[in-house]
Amino acid sequence: MPIDTRLTAVAIPGPRPLTDYLAGLDGGMQPMPSPVVVPVQGAESAGIDSCLGAPAAEVIARCEAGGNAGDLTSVLIGPGGGPGPFLFLGLGDESPAAMRKAGAAVGRRVAPGRTLTTSAVHGKPAEAVHAFIVGLLLGSYRFTQARGDAAADDTAPGEVRLLVAAPDEHADVIAAARAVAGAVALARDLTNMPSMRKTPAWLADEAVAVATDCGLTVRVWEADELAAHGFGGLLAVGSGSAHSPRLIELGYAPAGAQEHIVLVGKGITFDSGGLSLKPADGMKQMKTDMAGGAAVIAAMSALGRLGVTSRVTGLVAAAENMPSGSAQRPGDVITHFGGRTVEVLNTDAEGRLVLADALPTPTRCSSPTSWWTSPR
Repeated sequence: MPIDTRLTAVAIPGPRPLTDYLAGLDGGMQPMPSPVVVPVQGAESAGIDSCLGAPAAEVIARCEAGGNAGDLTSVLIGPGGGPGPFLFLGLGDESPAAMRKAGAAVGRRVAPGRTLTTSAVHGKPAEAVHAFIVGLLLGSYRFTQARGDAAADDTAPGEVRLLVAAPDEHADVIAAARAVAGAVALARDLTNMPSMRKTPAWLADEAVAVATDCGLTVRVWEADELAAHGFGGLLAVGSGSAHSPRLIELGYAPAGAQEHIVLVGKGITFDSGGLSLKPADGMKQMKTDMAGGAAVIAAMSALGRLGVTSRVTGLVAAAENMPSGSAQRPGDVITHFGGRTVEVLNTDAEGRLVLADALPTPTRCSSPTSWWTSPR
């Protein structure tokens, strides 16, 4: 799992949630077993002076804790002990962007088997809570090539305890933030996977797995079917590779949908430039040339969890652009799906060729009301 962080909402009503929370830990007599993240903004009135061994304002000044979004400063507990250690967190202007940055700083401190507690979202509006949690979860993201049982780990996941004002406060917001962060993590996973594994067929298999898990329809167009229907752009771009291209079609159709949105993404699983070969430095990040397609698959995965009411079709034009004796050449003329012809002048302009095949595809079924295209 790229995000293996447990969120636990702990209801602490009242204006001083940290004071009440810490007092409830074994009657306040035992040291806090895990770090407590305290927002710099409002720390002076949080009622934690006795735990710090000095006034919070004095401690903040002494350790030079910053209030900018994402500033995170460790605090040494003074004489007399008490709960800790404490981390002072800057929330900036508490805008959604600042709260997401602050959440990411906390997420980067999450470790397997460890717990953090924070009052950063206590009393905050829904938009700020959503941003903080998305940032927190994505800050804890870690990439691994392992999948399924191979990714299993006996270590307990990290946990973040969020102090909130009421038991069900922001429950829907937290669920939505989890869905968004999970989708972003999926896009990152697909994009980070090395191209030695990430062929068009592999990407299609991943899309099928996502569809199965998320209740989507899925159709994968393979090379023979692409040829039979005239997808000349995809076939031309993939003609130099040992791995044949795919067109991935995902569908989400809730009952009563009034509009049809189409998402189209470029899925070049590796881009060498083809015969118009890129320089070596230009190829270093080309495993990411399918990030647009990854974004489409990831967005489709979140629609049901977010309760989207529109019909959505996701298309990913997947191919590997490689040089070989069978590769397309500058000067070739190809025929796209729908009949338009194009002369290829540079084989490294492969993105527009595969997207030109994918874009007209939904019109064979119905007229979409809006489009979104991601070239990378």
